[in-house]
Amino acid sequence: MPRRKVRNPSPDWVTTPAAAETLAVSSDWLYSMLEHWKQGYHWRDIRRPTAIRATYRWHIKRIEEWLSQSPDRR
Repeated sequence: MPRRKVRNPSPDWVTTPAAAETLAVSSDWLYSMLEHWKQGYHWRDIRRPTAIRATYRWHIKRIEEWLSQSPDRR
């Protein structure tokens, strides 16, 4: 059966390497922020049901907005 291409719903949702490069942070830092950010709003886990490891997509604009807030407002 041919593999179906998964289309990114928005160019704002990017892979972990692209998010790390755009935000000038490490992939490890992004993973450490999972518990602080809202799933489905800041990040998504798009892994297939049979996958062992997670595959994340990150919403760049929303993360940049969060980062631009003062620490006491986060």
